[in-house]
Amino acid sequence: MTKIEQIKFIEDNYPLTTNHISNRRIRHDIFSKIETELQAYLLGFFIADGNLCLGSKCTKSYRLSVSLQNTDVEILDLYSKHVTIAPITTRSYQTKGVIYRKPVCTIKWTSSYMGEVLINKYKIIPRKTYDHDF
Repeated sequence: MTKIEQIKFIEDNYPLTTNHISNRRIRHDIFSKIETELQAYLLGFFIADGNLCLGSKCTKSYRLSVSLQNTDVEILDLYSKHVTIAPITTRSYQTKGVIYRKPVCTIKWTSSYMGEVLINKYKIIPRKTYDHDF
């Protein structure tokens, strides 16, 4: 499948729906079944550099995010186009203790369904960095 065919396949089979929490449009089920190279790439990248955390105690929602140096913003553009229509934010870190630190770009979204899929199907857990069995 070409890249254009993959994008069309994702758009046709994984519609954007409005999240009731943030009013952002999200493809909640994009990782429920991996059928294209683009889905596999985005999932693999999330496993490596993504963040999954449980939302507030009142709701069983999951907050998901990916943060990268601003030189890698094109990867976040893929998430913004194909996973969630969300803004990419940029922030600079204090340079205390380092000579130079590049600004960081982040994309964030909330999805209970996607969080459950990532946890139950792919065994991705909140704070996976500290899980020695992951």
